[in-house]
Amino acid sequence: TAQDALFTQFYYTPTYINPSFAGTGKNNLRLSAVTKLQWFNLYKPFKYFSGGLDYSIYDYNQRNVLNLGLLANHSSKGGLGNTNVFGIVGRSFGTDNEDCSNWFLSLALQAGICFTNVKPNEYIFIDQLDQTGITGDASQVELFKTANSKSYFDFAGGGLMTISDFMIGIAGHHLNQPNASFNGKPEDGKIPRKYTAHISYRKEFESITIKPTIMGMVQGKSNVFTMGTLIDYYDFPVEFGLWYRNAVGVS
Repeated sequence: TAQDALFTQFYYTPTYINPSFAGTGKNNLRLSAVTKLQWFNLYKPFKYFSGGLDYSIYDYNQRNVLNLGLLANHSSKGGLGNTNVFGIVGRSFGTDNEDCSNWFLSLALQAGICFTNVKPNEYIFIDQLDQTGITGDASQVELFKTANSKSYFDFAGGGLMTISDFMIGIAGHHLNQPNASFNGKPEDGKIPRKYTAHISYRKEFESITIKPTIMGMVQGKSNVFTMGTLIDYYDFPVEFGLWYRNAVGVS
């Protein structure tokens, strides 16, 4: 099993963290994207990308009718590639132009299909080595002889709520625990569920706004704790962030 990719600038792809962020942007339509290059000194560095769009639909009383989203993720790790495409459907409550309440609730479901492929020629197997090094012979290992690609369905859900200047949210990914194994054995390739919880606070000052956030993620044997803050400047289109992340029990 393995864990999902972690992005340092996770706030630039909110629906990757929690599908219930769909439709909660300042504008009806929001585009988001983030990318990551890990261990770039390797022959083939690990590459990650997540991008999405979300759109909110309101009636004539400015009550939310529907939130829609599209999320695409891609990773390339040596000879292993993975591409996921998800659709998001949700709804928000607490919006009304006649009664602007101090609370807001958003719920969403996410479903999609994932494609994984492997390039066996990118790997060196044990029967291609001898005492002098790489033999140059073709491998007879049958690990990827029958299949070097895999597709599977994946499901997630989440919710978030704001009360005054506080926001709390929870999300669950891989709820159906899909089997991503190339050899078809569920015990070898079942993706562990990922649970996320986050809480944020918004404080406005004369020229800046700060948004301190605490977030925790649990997936299999991986436990990740993140805390920090964003700083928005009113006079300039600039945003600064200061974050600390601690991974506990990764194996």
